[in-house]
Amino acid sequence: MKRGQTGVMDLIVAVVIAIITITAIAISWDRFIIKLNEKNEFNDLQLKLFQISDLLVTSEGNTDQWDINLSKLSSLGLAIDDRIISRNKVGNFTKNTNDFNLTNITNLLNIETYYFFMNITFLNGSQIAYIGPNPSLNKSVVSFGRYVKYGNEPAEIITKLWKK
Repeated sequence: MKRGQTGVMDLIVAVVIAIITITAIAISWDRFIIKLNEKNEFNDLQLKLFQISDLLVTSEGNTDQWDINLSKLSSLGLAIDDRIISRNKVGNFTKNTNDFNLTNITNLLNIETYYFFMNITFLNGSQIAYIGPNPSLNKSVVSFGRYVKYGNEPAEIITKLWKK
C-alpha cells in the first residue's frame, strides 16, 4: 500500500468516530435538558404547595367574609391563630356550594392550571373534612402534611397538588 491511501483511511475512521461522539453527546444533552425541566417543574410544584399549605394553616384570611359571603373572599386562611384551625372556617371551606366551589378556591390560590386536594384528619385517622378530587395513581403528585390543632385536638392537614 502506498502511504497516501493510509492517510485517507485514518481520516475516514476519525470522522466516523467524531460523528458518533457528537451524536452521543447531542442525545445525552437532550435527555439532560428534559430531566432538568422535569426537576424544575417538580420544585415549582413543591414550592407552590408549601406556600398554599402555609397560607391555610397560619393565616386568618378575610376574617370578616367567612361567615357572610364566601364568594367575596380575596384571601383564604383556615387559622384562628398560628396552626390553630377554625371549625367554622373548615366547615365553610369544605362545603361545595354554588357560590364557592373548587374553581373559586383554585382561583384564589392562583393555581388554575393545577388540581388541588386537601384532607383534614385527626391523628387517630378519623376524617374531619376534605376538598377536591383525590389524585389518580398515574399522576405526578406532590403532597405536604402539616400538624395543627382542630379545636382542642391535634390533627393533620394533607394538601396535594398536581398538574392538570
